[in-house]
Amino acid sequence: TTGRRETQEKKVVMDIAKRVARKLQDSQVAVRMTRSTDAYISLSERCRMANGWGADVFVSIHCNGTGDPATSGIESYVIASKGCAGTNVRRSDPKAYSGNGHDPANMLLGYYVQKGLLSCTGGQDRGVKRARFEVLRDTDCPAVLVECGFLSNIREESRLNDPRYRDAVANGIARGILTYLSRARIAKADLDRTKLPATVRTRGGL
Repeated sequence: TTGRRETQEKKVVMDIAKRVARKLQDSQVAVRMTRSTDAYISLSERCRMANGWGADVFVSIHCNGTGDPATSGIESYVIASKGCAGTNVRRSDPKAYSGNGHDPANMLLGYYVQKGLLSCTGGQDRGVKRARFEVLRDTDCPAVLVECGFLSNIREESRLNDPRYRDAVANGIARGILTYLSRARIAKADLDRTKLPATVRTRGGL
């Protein structure tokens, strides 16, 4: 999208994404970018790249736009569950997509990223929502799509043009990802500890 003062979404989100990558790398997290230059990468190709890398999480960063210049705020999206409608649509979908295999983790990732963004920016909370965007649907790992603010809102457009604010946005996204990864590691360790040893039944007993 393009802002009311001609701010280009692609330039804003590229800067934010690179800042997020650096912050995660500083915390010893391996980062792969679907693009690092002003190049068009199709949605299906982004999914294919992430799946090929065996990604642990997929985060798609965007700026919002609407015909109402008063609309503002930050929102995050995760895939709608099988058989359920999305947040803004009435029609349900009975199909289970690749992304639905990670429904609990999707919601946890979305929650922590949204929480991190609000904590670091003080932005208006539009919540964690559900949709079947292609990058959420066809990526086979926990995934979230982030809308960092509305370029159609002059105040938010001005904030997103400020490098200091973009750094705050990047801090929030990185904090959310790191919190999710930490919680996921703890949950996996707890699950591994509670696994019972396998028993094999034979004719002679156990």
